[in-house]
Amino acid sequence: MKRLVTLLMVIGMLLTSTIVVSAGYPDPGAGSTCVFMQNLSETDSAEINAIFTTGETGGTAATQDVSDNLAPFASARMLYTQFPSTIPNNWAGAVELQATAPLAAVATITWDNPAVSNSRAAGIYKGVDAPDTQAYLPYLAVRPNLQTSRITVQNTETQTVNITIHFYDLNGTQAPQTKTDSIPPKSEKTYRLDVIQPDFSATSGYGSAYVTSDKKIAAIATLHWGANWSYASDCYSGVASGDTTLWIPGAFRRFNAGCGNHASASCYTNFSVPVIQNLGDQPANVTIQFWKSDGTMSHQLTDTIAPKAAKQYNTAIKGTLDQAMYDAMVADLGDYWNGSIKVISNNNQPLTGLCIYYATSTGVSDTMIYDAIRDNQATTKALSFPATYRKRTGGTDAMWSTAVIQNLSNTPGQLDIRFFRSQDGSEVTNAHAVISIPANGTRDLNLRQQVNLPQASLDALGTYYSGAMLVKPVGGSIRIVGQANVFWDGANRAGAYSGFVVP
Repeated sequence: MKRLVTLLMVIGMLLTSTIVVSAGYPDPGAGSTCVFMQNLSETDSAEINAIFTTGETGGTAATQDVSDNLAPFASARMLYTQFPSTIPNNWAGAVELQATAPLAAVATITWDNPAVSNSRAAGIYKGVDAPDTQAYLPYLAVRPNLQTSRITVQNTETQTVNITIHFYDLNGTQAPQTKTDSIPPKSEKTYRLDVIQPDFSATSGYGSAYVTSDKKIAAIATLHWGANWSYASDCYSGVASGDTTLWIPGAFRRFNAGCGNHASASCYTNFSVPVIQNLGDQPANVTIQFWKSDGTMSHQLTDTIAPKAAKQYNTAIKGTLDQAMYDAMVADLGDYWNGSIKVISNNNQPLTGLCIYYATSTGVSDTMIYDAIRDNQATTKALSFPATYRKRTGGTDAMWSTAVIQNLSNTPGQLDIRFFRSQDGSEVTNAHAVISIPANGTRDLNLRQQVNLPQASLDALGTYYSGAMLVKPVGGSIRIVGQANVFWDGANRAGAYSGFVVP
């Protein structure tokens, strides 16, 4: 039986694919997309086929055999330069990956606008393996001269689908503007917020969307920041449901003491902006806990989030937080904090969210977005990270990644870590490592420099590695979640994604 993983190639497969931008909004330029995947079966090889379907018209544009025999846990890739020759330049569409075993897949999008200096950007989003009749997108923006967003919805079925997009500002107030449309079978449509202009004025141009449908869909959002001097972009997949507990590993608050202005985000070398949305019909009473990487709690706050509202908990600047709430958080976190964040709905209202991460300490100014991980996505088995890198040969090809793993259990444990090359799926056996992780704490699996991984593992990966990483709790004694950051430090790009649970 073949399983389906849907990847919406919202920008297009080839470098010359471009998007239309309204005057006064950031133009990210042309985009290209690559796909990275990992066989999640511990025992069975996987046959993987890719079916390309064309944008708004639908219909099969091409098919491609990705692998006839991908070994258990092995990785594979489809670079945009390797797509079928029948896929023309300036093409946009989607691809379904049909696999005979469970599969993890992410798409990386890179944007380039040669007319604007410092305009390179990137984003990573996860393949949707369970389309649904609804999708939540908790973070959108439409801000003239600063930021714009797009929503792409794919009809994953063989009949026409009817959708409605509802918009909400951060207070949970529904905007009067909605978008209704019909999407042909196996096709997709993109909706530009700079055209729809949903009324997010009460919350400075920020809001969210809720997509409903009479058949199963998948959805992603792309966001573009920028002015004539600098650009950033990112993307993320919509979710169909929430949870009463969310986890955000890899959160930061690090201040540059030489800058001197705590009120300026530019004075922080690393900071995070969790965005938490209440999907319920009643106000959500939430507790938000900040845990240091050593497993001790630094700070706890309580708050109320209105129905359909989304709140931002910026670790660097006050933003929309209550002043007293912000002051108490800053007093406890200090100027050099990193760890994880736990969000609890105390009255059973479902939550979803994401985290925006800025890491200028790496020399990269592009933004990163990854999902707030639902508690039901934690695992005692293993996590897959299909796109990891250690390319240290210099030039614009330089890349590296780091994955932050969080132990959700009150007892310490060990992590078994393995690596698989994307070029041929083979395991880098000498890179295998087993490391400890504290109770309630995190570990940083940094592939650029030695942090928590042994130097011997980095040496075994060499200086031009790309592939998948598998992280397994030894003995299944602890529950873990995790997320990965990818830095194109040779090209000022960055992206992030949360790990996949191995079934």
